Amino acid sequence: PFGKFYIRNNGQIPEEAKDPVKWEITIDGEVNKPFKITLGELKSKFKPQTMRAVLECGGNGRSGFQPPARGNQWTTGGAGCAEWTGVSLADVLKMAE
Repeated sequence: PFGKFYIRNNGQIPEEAKDPVKWEITIDGEVNKPFKITLGELKSKFKPQTMRAVLECGGNGRSGFQPPARGNQWTTGGAGCAEWTGVSLADVLKMAE
């Protein structure tokens, strides 16, 4: 359940999103057709996909590392399996071919 999923932030807890449909990402670099697209456009132009996947904090079990590692000394529990929904990165990158 969502309420049992682990929470880990480096630094301050982010503020609540203000108008996330306007968030924009730039696809450029090693592509033929660089472009910008908003979260709203991603949601309207691409078919969403849902999959189950595990997300694990890199420090899960850190308290048992030898030699000891810096940072929050997690024991266990920094992993969770959830359903994630979004668009396929491969589909988005096809726009930049």
